[in-house]
Amino acid sequence: MPRHKMPNDSPIDELLRLTLSEAGINFDLRQNAKGATYAGFRMEIGPGDFLGLTAMFRGRVLQFTAHQVFSAASNPDLLLRINKVNLDWSNGCLYYNEARHCCDASESLYFSGPPLDSRVVRQVIGNLSLACRNIRSCLSGSLPWKPCNLDVPPTENGDNLGDLQESLAFIGQPFSVMQEGRILTQHYRQLGYPDFYVEIFKMDRRFLCVRARQKQTTPVTEANVLRKVQFLNGRLPIGQSAIEPDQFVPYYFLCLPLAWARVDGELCSWLIDSAASAVNAMAEL
Repeated sequence: MPRHKMPNDSPIDELLRLTLSEAGINFDLRQNAKGATYAGFRMEIGPGDFLGLTAMFRGRVLQFTAHQVFSAASNPDLLLRINKVNLDWSNGCLYYNEARHCCDASESLYFSGPPLDSRVVRQVIGNLSLACRNIRSCLSGSLPWKPCNLDVPPTENGDNLGDLQESLAFIGQPFSVMQEGRILTQHYRQLGYPDFYVEIFKMDRRFLCVRARQKQTTPVTEANVLRKVQFLNGRLPIGQSAIEPDQFVPYYFLCLPLAWARVDGELCSWLIDSAASAVNAMAEL
């Protein structure tokens, strides 16, 4: 029988247990080497084809990770194909796991507080399942990559940045308006880390997006950047790092369904902190 209880359950352990139980997931609670609780379960991505998944709360995020999606030795061509997948996968992240010589994939769900809608949880897991099938076909060379972004409805305020501007001003973070009001941008200066730039915008009336990058001060090579991106993506709780073709400066990208998030000062602070953490982690590699 699945082990749904841990000794001395914490509130976050209980939330994980309740969230997956209400979503109808058959899981087993475990602890990693650092003592953090996670859930393990299996997901069918095709007839008789199962992948091992884990689910873990990481701050304000419930992260689902599919393990050993595609096994292969690391090589420049594989890393380029992984990067191409990430460029077209707004809601997920694919990366090479050097320790296991395989590719892992993840999708994460932001939450402002319990309870989490079980339908949303099932939709994220289902979307990750579809993405893993497409990833296998793409990386094996049998089929081109098919983007697997979440199917969420457009929102009434999905093409207006007024709510973002008000929320950012409320927390003392006024952003500049660029591209005829379609993007909000800010340049951050830090002690001990490179400067970085943040852009916040809405996409397709359905998604709230954040893109951040460092101010590049030293030349980099393609191979070096691709290796760093894999390691960073394996550490991120949400979002992804990728590189544009012929521009070997990695950027961080985070995409949230507007229908699942309330735009306010708390969310905007979290978005900026997430972007800063990601670009600073890249600087430490």
